[in-house]
Amino acid sequence: ITKSAMDTQGTLISGGGGTQDLGFGSARYGGKIGDDAYYRVYGTYEAHAPTELSNGNDADNSWQLARAGFRTDWNKSPDNLLTLQGDGYWGAIREVFATYDPANFPTFTDTVHDQMNVDGANILGRWTRTLSDTANFQLQAYYDFTGRTAPHVFDENRHTIDLSFQNQFAILERNEMIWGLGYRLTTDDEQNTPGIMFNPQDKTLNLFSGFVQDELTLIKDRLSVTFGTKLERNDYTGFEVEPGARILWTPNDRHTFWASVSRAVRTPTRSQEDVTVSTSPAPTITATTDSNKDYESEALIAYEIGYRTTPLKNLSLDLAAFYNDYSRLGSIDVVNPFPPVLVQSNNLAGTTYGAEATATWRVTDNFRLMPAYTFLEMHLHARSPGVPTSNVAEVEGESPEQQFSLRSSLDLPHDITLDTALRWVDSLSFPQQATGVPSYFEFDARLAWQINKHWQAAIVGQNLLHPQHQEFTPTDIQFQQTAIPRSIYAKLTVTF
Repeated sequence: ITKSAMDTQGTLISGGGGTQDLGFGSARYGGKIGDDAYYRVYGTYEAHAPTELSNGNDADNSWQLARAGFRTDWNKSPDNLLTLQGDGYWGAIREVFATYDPANFPTFTDTVHDQMNVDGANILGRWTRTLSDTANFQLQAYYDFTGRTAPHVFDENRHTIDLSFQNQFAILERNEMIWGLGYRLTTDDEQNTPGIMFNPQDKTLNLFSGFVQDELTLIKDRLSVTFGTKLERNDYTGFEVEPGARILWTPNDRHTFWASVSRAVRTPTRSQEDVTVSTSPAPTITATTDSNKDYESEALIAYEIGYRTTPLKNLSLDLAAFYNDYSRLGSIDVVNPFPPVLVQSNNLAGTTYGAEATATWRVTDNFRLMPAYTFLEMHLHARSPGVPTSNVAEVEGESPEQQFSLRSSLDLPHDITLDTALRWVDSLSFPQQATGVPSYFEFDARLAWQINKHWQAAIVGQNLLHPQHQEFTPTDIQFQQTAIPRSIYAKLTVTF
């Protein structure tokens, strides 16, 4: 999804810093190899200050990240495009954890200041072959390495190989078909701690997949239907089928209606199948949460409708509504109340519904307003008596019911632009905390000056309405409760 190397020729250098984004910089250079091959190389670095505790002091959660990579695109012939690209990164993340320590009697817990080192690399090769104006295929191979060292939580090294093929073609003038096959192999190596233990520590997983989709035009430029399915074979639950269908109706150039229904699954992960988590909810007490070898895929049937209109030449509106029916959702079941023994299971179910509305209003040639609103209602319930009511409330309380934003873009004289964003996020409720996360308003602004065709300067303010605000609270892994502070930074960009 990154840009072709042909579209990023020349040099771009940018950098800056401020109160929260302490320092950041990036450099990119794109060039040619002969008449039909292009390349680019890049590097970035960023360092972030810690966020704040509720008393206003700095938390111990600063981080830094460096990344470098390349991409080449070779038009071997007018109908053949070869792409090779790769990236590598290294970072260090500070965090404070409350960890399980069986030697620390009587609390069995310890507060540790940890530095997590993260590193990784990937490489991708892709061949795109154009067969005709209406047919092409793409063959792609990908390798990824991810490493994460967190001595007091757990360490992980993961290798992933992914192969995919897809073919697109037209049948007469009414059918556009696309189908594909895929294979993914992932292998990991986990280093256990007393609080989080994988069994087995090493595991290799295989995922086979395929899909087919047909877009059928019933009335040219007015009415079409799309239907298809995705098929998967994984090592946990076996064979999965995920079909979907969509209809698109455009009665005229100003109105578009669409509706869809689809099925999706979330297959189990290592954390559901192979992990035991130990905690100490009270002095001298150890609670364990076990994985479940019979964990099933979580399933969803999703219904959606939407409408897009341009009632005026300078105004567009998008409306969408959805209804989701969930089954076999993940839960934490009580096996034994004392000493506490819990197990991961699939004993939640329920529905969610909601709506989204967005608009783009070009007030003048130089001024645009973009409001947006979302609404989400959740109704979950336990499928068996072993699920605590707090488990249901926790899942429902992790998502805001309502959100609103108003973005604007203003072009000022002398090549100056002012972009602003006002947002409101509804409150979150968590049963393990009496206060939860309160709702909040926040405001961001960016003032940029295009000095000439090569140089641009900008100053950005984020979260300007309050000294700090809270956005989330820890759930499964206990780390320090922090807030997002007000921040400002400056940036300078040069291209040539």
